[in-house]
Amino acid sequence: MTQQTLPKATLRALPETDGSATYTTPSGYSILASINGPIEAQRRDELPEEAYLEVIVRPESGSGSMLDLCVMPSSRSSD
Repeated sequence: MTQQTLPKATLRALPETDGSATYTTPSGYSILASINGPIEAQRRDELPEEAYLEVIVRPESGSGSMLDLCVMPSSRSSD
């Protein structure tokens, strides 16, 4: 019988962010996420009744692929 590996999550993975975490799947894939902010908007760009969230998707090494670029537009909401 093989031993099942459990997923692993770690908080505060990056020291220079407001918050961060890593999640490692049983198959060995890792996801690293961080939160920075809030950052003051320039006066001309300020919309007090709206919030802005920027999501950046990057591979662990090398340059991004077309798949990375395709993920970005699908995560936007027009609400």
